[in-house]
Amino acid sequence: MYFPYLRGRQNELLALNQLSSVLSGTLKVLPIIEPVKAQNYNAFRSLARNKVPFVLIVNPTVGDLQGASGQAVIENKLINGSLSGSTSYYLGIIITANTSLAQIDYFLRTYPDHPKVIIHKAIYSDTIGLLSLLSGYKNIEYQVFIDNRTSTAYQNKFISYQRILLKDGFVKSASNATYEDSDLFCDIHTTYSSLGFQGFGDFLTIGDEFKEGGMSPFVVAIHLTYLDGDVYVGHFLSDATSKSRADTAGKFSEALSNLISFVNHNGMAAQTLGIQEFEDLHIRGHYPGLGQVKKASMKHHIEFIMNLI
Repeated sequence: MYFPYLRGRQNELLALNQLSSVLSGTLKVLPIIEPVKAQNYNAFRSLARNKVPFVLIVNPTVGDLQGASGQAVIENKLINGSLSGSTSYYLGIIITANTSLAQIDYFLRTYPDHPKVIIHKAIYSDTIGLLSLLSGYKNIEYQVFIDNRTSTAYQNKFISYQRILLKDGFVKSASNATYEDSDLFCDIHTTYSSLGFQGFGDFLTIGDEFKEGGMSPFVVAIHLTYLDGDVYVGHFLSDATSKSRADTAGKFSEALSNLISFVNHNGMAAQTLGIQEFEDLHIRGHYPGLGQVKKASMKHHIEFIMNLI
């Protein structure tokens, strides 16, 4: 089973809603959403109405909804607001070194109708206390471990649960201009089972690093995953020698032409809804904004990985 990790920004939620035709009712994909903005409530309602399964994290560690005030917004505006009456989604809690057992206990006791997911973002020091607490609850569906923040020894202490390994396969470059043609993404989709896990996840073609906004780029880069034995990510760039931030639309057109040439050369035409969106933009000569470009890349990646498993 595949667990893509998203940060709940507008275009990420839009990507999931636009994939509802392939995600609704699936047993292959369970997106994890860490909400980072006090908005986008209707997008969550649409996911529930479209029967797209997902995990809603109640204690974000990045963005505008961190801390008690942010958790109150999630509880009031989402769980008791836009998602009121829906029990088709999971609730998740991120465990860090600073999370208290009392906080975890409150999470597990609250909203008993919702299955729970524990996301380990660090090695919890009181593992014995944590395991003792968890043993008293029957609605814990998954234990999710972020690969570079938890050890194998720590992960193995939760062997009695369904365990998910989350790995960041996206290698971020210092600048768009310095991306190689492609990078190895990861092979976790073929190795997770032999490692003793029941599922795997990644941070799509965005990466784990959380960044707000940004300036217009000197070089536009579009990222697209593909299969060549292992999963690779291609980086399709506009003119890498550009020294101007102007004409983002023209730069997008250059990068998109490179992507479409690759897609056609490798027999990937219309392979996913994300690729179909890129093809439509190319035919119309339309620049939708960089957020929409990332959305199409994410749509492709989720459906692409889903089709691999």
